[in-house]
Amino acid sequence: MILRKICHSLQNDVGHQVSRINLFQVSRINLFRRFLRDQSGSYVILSALLMPVLVGTAGLGTEVGWWYYKHKNMQSAADSGAVSAATAGSNLNAEANAITASYGYANGVSNVTVAVNQPPMTGGYSSNPQAIEVIVSQPQQRLLTALFGSDPVLITARAVALPNAGTGCVLALDSTASPAVKVSGGNQLNLINCNLYSDSNASPSLNVSGSATVSANQVGVVGDISGASNITATNGIRTGMRPVADPYANVSPPPEPSCSNAKITVNSNGKNTSLSPGCYSGSITVNAGATLNQSPGIYYLDGANLSVAGNATITGAGVTLVFTGSGSNWGTASIGSNAIVNLTAPTSGATQGIVICGDRNMPVGTAFNLTGGGTQNLGGAIDRESVAFEAHGPEVGADWGSLKSPETYVGHHKAENFASPGGAAVNTRHLYAVPPRLRLNQWALSGEWTVKAEAAVLNAAGGRIAYRFHARDLHLIMGLAARRGAVPFRVFIDGQPPSAGHGSDVDHQGNGTVTEQRLYQLIRQSGPISDRQFEIEFLDSGVEAFAFTFG
Repeated sequence: MILRKICHSLQNDVGHQVSRINLFQVSRINLFRRFLRDQSGSYVILSALLMPVLVGTAGLGTEVGWWYYKHKNMQSAADSGAVSAATAGSNLNAEANAITASYGYANGVSNVTVAVNQPPMTGGYSSNPQAIEVIVSQPQQRLLTALFGSDPVLITARAVALPNAGTGCVLALDSTASPAVKVSGGNQLNLINCNLYSDSNASPSLNVSGSATVSANQVGVVGDISGASNITATNGIRTGMRPVADPYANVSPPPEPSCSNAKITVNSNGKNTSLSPGCYSGSITVNAGATLNQSPGIYYLDGANLSVAGNATITGAGVTLVFTGSGSNWGTASIGSNAIVNLTAPTSGATQGIVICGDRNMPVGTAFNLTGGGTQNLGGAIDRESVAFEAHGPEVGADWGSLKSPETYVGHHKAENFASPGGAAVNTRHLYAVPPRLRLNQWALSGEWTVKAEAAVLNAAGGRIAYRFHARDLHLIMGLAARRGAVPFRVFIDGQPPSAGHGSDVDHQGNGTVTEQRLYQLIRQSGPISDRQFEIEFLDSGVEAFAFTFG
């Protein structure tokens, strides 16, 4: 009985213990379930887990905005640097660096790199030797975005600029000629809305001397320039530039037609004569006071010389002159003192844009000369290895070191050093003679003259004027008393024809013609200058002589 009670008591105690254990387990399970179902305070956990991502994203947005701002400024610096370098044309690195530095991007400072390339290293202009590329770069240190990486972010801006794109009127392609382009004397070279380029790296590549002037849209040379102060260029003067590729390399004029070997002379004062396109192997001469009008088309000068005398004019619209030939005989042009040349190129066709073209078979280094000329207005390209615009005649500057003869008036009002025996018979016809010997700067008349206040007028053929002078050049201002017709004359120096010492208005034998009142260059010497005796003989009457000038 007692044992049964003990067993029953044990069973009850064990049952109660088991019940308490089960209740505890159930309570824990219910608590866990309630925890899982409870959402209060979960944002704190999520925020903690996402905080690095949120901070990194905010930092990325802020820094990307800063990077875009830096890139915008850097792009402005690159753009301005490229344009400035292209405009300057020389010292490209210095020019570009100076401009980018003004934006706060100095090469080598604060890890900034400024690279200047001509031509560009990449892109559509990499084959253009004139294009200039400026690349500005600077690494940016990470701040908040360091969560995503530690390497700096490289910001880069690139710009490409081209020099002024005006048409090249004069293109001298010889890389060594010195100079490749020459403008001298009193020549006024006006390149209408276009450029002058010289590919020569010589010193000088372009020479503008004397009182000559050049007016162009832009002037650019590979070498350097002598006489830059005589150049007016709307878009600047460039030295040290890259060579300009021949834009007409693939241009070939139509086949040369059959040539006329007839000599063409326009010699009537004030008369206009037209010339048609074609091939000419005989000389074309435009005498003083005459005007040659060229009809539109292509003119081949096959070994021929185009000679435009002083005070003559040659004009043409839609014209191309092709100077050609063979061996040592090539077409040339000589432009006399005060001559005017107005030529514009065709606007279409095989020679579009070219006003003067040199044969591609001309030997390299062959100078192409447009000598003399008061004004040359060219609206089109001159495409040759080398080009010279030289003034022959009164435009050439005086040789002051050898000049010992003063300006001398022939009229009695200001006349000095007159040496004819008996002196001047004022305002009356008188027969004069030249004494056996003249001293330096003395002069005399021979033949029948009337000496007026401002001039001496010749009354009969065969009259002479003699002058003992010391100068390189001798000029005489003279004209026709009747203002029409022409009077031929001959000049002598020390009793002989002037030969190589002749001026621009006479030939080697000293022959010339008075056609109008103007300054005539009669003597132009070379070599050592000494005292010489000059004489001029007029083969007809009607000439009036005003004054001698020297240079």
